[in-house]
Amino acid sequence: MNIGNIMSRKSADVVTIDISWGLHAAAVLMMRNRVAALIVTDRGKPVGLISERDVVSALADRGSRVAGTPIREVVTRPVLAVSASESIMHAIALMTERRVRHLPVFDNSELIGMVTLRDLIKYRLQEIELEATSSATWQSWSGSNAGGFFGSVEPGRPPLNRDVPAVPTTLMF
Repeated sequence: MNIGNIMSRKSADVVTIDISWGLHAAAVLMMRNRVAALIVTDRGKPVGLISERDVVSALADRGSRVAGTPIREVVTRPVLAVSASESIMHAIALMTERRVRHLPVFDNSELIGMVTLRDLIKYRLQEIELEATSSATWQSWSGSNAGGFFGSVEPGRPPLNRDVPAVPTTLMF
């Protein structure tokens, strides 16, 4: 699985803010859009990222003057990003190593979204759950009815096992 699989299940809306704006505008955009990070652009091109952590850090450094602080003074650069074809495990490792919770996602050179650590963990947990369910189904089926397909079951028909939970065909976010 890759990041593109996650992005196909997420909204394609990416919240951006121009580098010339102030931190107050960034905080308002984050609250209004219920996001914890914004892509910072300069003339429409991504140049960095600003997160809640950056806003809190600026508040700690500058006190009440923080609202008027230009984003260009606190933006995290360069943009640490991943390709849509990147593996989920590699993205998790990158986020852990770099201590970030948000990664912009590009397909070729086009920004297609942002993936969060929460997205990756949620997807991975669902994947693990599906693997465990599939494993339980296989063990239950192979262990039941010692005769396999033959024995007390009609020839040519697999044994029915009503104790196995249904496996979802798609993972929903």
